[in-house]
Amino acid sequence: MSWLDWLLGIDRGGMQAADTNVAFKNAPALWLIVLVIVPLAVGASIWVYRREAGAPAPRARMVLAAFRAILLLLIAALLAEPVLFMERSLERKSTVVVLVDESLSMGIKDRILEPDERLAIARVAGLHEGPGPLEDAASALLDTSSRVDLVNRVFDNPALRLREALGERHEVKVYGFDSRLTPIGQPRKFEARGTLTAVGDAVKYAINDLRGQVLAAIVLFTDGRSNSGEDPQQA
Repeated sequence: MSWLDWLLGIDRGGMQAADTNVAFKNAPALWLIVLVIVPLAVGASIWVYRREAGAPAPRARMVLAAFRAILLLLIAALLAEPVLFMERSLERKSTVVVLVDESLSMGIKDRILEPDERLAIARVAGLHEGPGPLEDAASALLDTSSRVDLVNRVFDNPALRLREALGERHEVKVYGFDSRLTPIGQPRKFEARGTLTAVGDAVKYAINDLRGQVLAAIVLFTDGRSNSGEDPQQA
């Protein structure tokens, strides 16, 4: 605690890094303070003690005059309306929302025929590395993986490090959704189990849940089949 905190009884409430300043709303010009106010307060104090009958010894008179001058200067400072400013700068990370569709349609196993598309999905899902053609084992895994399986593989891909990469610059909030939005704290496997898909509602509720935070982006994993709730384009 600084001397100013002690003197004014300031409770910072944990804001130890805050800068504290005192300003005066109606302070006169500096030259007026130095050339007029201070000499006037000191002179008036000395003059009063010199005229008082039965005044104490000269040294005591000087001490008492000094105290009176200080008191007059404090009164002048109060009349100048002192204002206390506490300023603290905080840097907050923006938030990235990740929404994962957990409706039943995400359990469908798609037959991807385009070779370039198969290769790109296999790389993102961690089934294949490098530029070469897709290996038979990786191709078989791709054919037997459902949509939600591929999403889980994307999250588990050590080369991609999706959560970690997003978390380097942002706070990451992950939600699963079908007809409802479910916050996911600890990482878990996503499951295709919901009977309805409300993409628009999921976006709207996620934004509302993070009200007051800086939202950088929404990452959406879905097959796009929204059959419930608000229109995604209106959310």
